[in-house]
Amino acid sequence: GGAGADTKMEGGGEGERKAEEERASLLQRKYGEALAVFLQADEEWAQVGENWRSQVDNYGLLQLDICWAYLALAQLSSLPDAEARTRKAEGVLSKQVHSNFLTIAVLHAEEGKAVPPLAAPFVRLLLIKGVVKTLKGDKEEGSKLLREGLVLCNALQVEEEHVESLLGLGASRAGAIVALRQHKGDVQQAGVSLLEGVEKKETMRREREKQRKLGSTLDGRGPVDLKQAAIVKDLLLVSENEAVWLLRLSNNDVGR
Repeated sequence: GGAGADTKMEGGGEGERKAEEERASLLQRKYGEALAVFLQADEEWAQVGENWRSQVDNYGLLQLDICWAYLALAQLSSLPDAEARTRKAEGVLSKQVHSNFLTIAVLHAEEGKAVPPLAAPFVRLLLIKGVVKTLKGDKEEGSKLLREGLVLCNALQVEEEHVESLLGLGASRAGAIVALRQHKGDVQQAGVSLLEGVEKKETMRREREKQRKLGSTLDGRGPVDLKQAAIVKDLLLVSENEAVWLLRLSNNDVGR
């Protein structure tokens, strides 16, 4: 009986190992396929001018995607390319934020303060740089970068149940995560923020619709200014329609 039980346990362990190997193999194939797509996209980007590429965050994110795939596939021969691409990504992403953004974000994360959602791409940047530095022998700098990446990653984590709660308010998943990160995981504050955002968007939509109905100025250079219409209405003690008519004729020039 005991021998049979042991055999079953060994068989179960072997089955788990095989299943794990199959999952790992499937993951490797997916990373390989993804890398091919990323490199093809990079070739397309090569047709775009350097000045434009250096300004667009999607190009920087693509470089990180390629580096991540290199590391996932354990392509150590690609380390020099990964290092070069990481520098490109850092250059592009750094242009999207303040010069001290990353330093302050890491400091806030270490102090337990809220971290801006814009810090998310920098988590991968720090982790990739840390791994590359470590593999190239600079373990001290690599360890520092990995620690900063982990601290930042933990600060940006949100509870799935909180995300689900905000989805119930009509928020998108991305919007819910951003709101939670902005409010350090406080689901109530995040919910209030989202609702205020919805109200603001609705107000802006109504104003755009109203602006569209008012039409353009006589010279056709732009729409009648709603704010100016309110000023003219109060100054001349006329109706809103009359104020709009006057501004249309004067091309939004209150002085006329």
